[in-house]
Amino acid sequence: MPYQWIFSDSWGFHYSSIERLGNSSELRRLFQKNLEDLYGVFETGYRDYELSSLIELTVVQEQWLFIPANAICAKWHPYFNKKNYTHRFLLTQYNSTNTSGSVIDFIPEYNGEHSYEEIEAAYLSSNSRECFTLSKPTQAPGFYLTENQVKSVYLRLTNQHTQSHGINGLVRFQNDLLEAEQIGKEILNHWWGDLLFVINARESFLEFMWFLNRNTESPYYSLIQPSLLDIIERIINEWVIFRNSIMKLRISERAVDHQQLAEKIGQIIQLESFFAKELKACFAIT
Repeated sequence: MPYQWIFSDSWGFHYSSIERLGNSSELRRLFQKNLEDLYGVFETGYRDYELSSLIELTVVQEQWLFIPANAICAKWHPYFNKKNYTHRFLLTQYNSTNTSGSVIDFIPEYNGEHSYEEIEAAYLSSNSRECFTLSKPTQAPGFYLTENQVKSVYLRLTNQHTQSHGINGLVRFQNDLLEAEQIGKEILNHWWGDLLFVINARESFLEFMWFLNRNTESPYYSLIQPSLLDIIERIINEWVIFRNSIMKLRISERAVDHQQLAEKIGQIIQLESFFAKELKACFAIT
């Protein structure tokens, strides 16, 4: 069953205030909605459990467990001992005899066996102790959903009835950048975390576009315009550049150049506006 439908309306920019961009909860809500509506999958959460007890409750009972981790302490991740990156990995099987489990990670894609000690080290490295399992799917999404899901992305980008979402939210963010008296390290720290969700959402939607374009059963097989795929990649790259500039400001003593940041957001606004037009044309959105 293709997992890419989870990302089929993954995009969005939700602006709440200059202090917090507010993207994580919004995108998490969309993820859960797609699991429930498209796959008939429901989540069960577990908080502040010892990992060994949680494995007995879930993985040993043939449930897959999503576990938070910091990649710098996850032995299988390219960022191991190099870079902080908080995300979740999946534990699908556990062998109590040799105390090892089957790990699946997604960014980048990985599948392998690891000892309990290595899995626990990754879990304990995260600030979060919130794990969850998902029920087995009771339905399978199909290509008939494509137009509705893609239209949902387009409407969130261009919705004129809200000043918090999509391009309007970006314009508000740009204006507030220019008007803000001071942007301190605490705000930069919040942005650093929030912007990761912005980037991941766009990377996920790009993966869905490639799925539509490469799957031989897709009505859009080989029909997605290269210009659409290219503009998404350019948008992702600009967001990464913007986020990296935030990191430089976090670790330096330089004053925040509001004008420079606003100009970077202006470039992103232009790209996302162009993307909306390309998306509308490619999928004949009305």
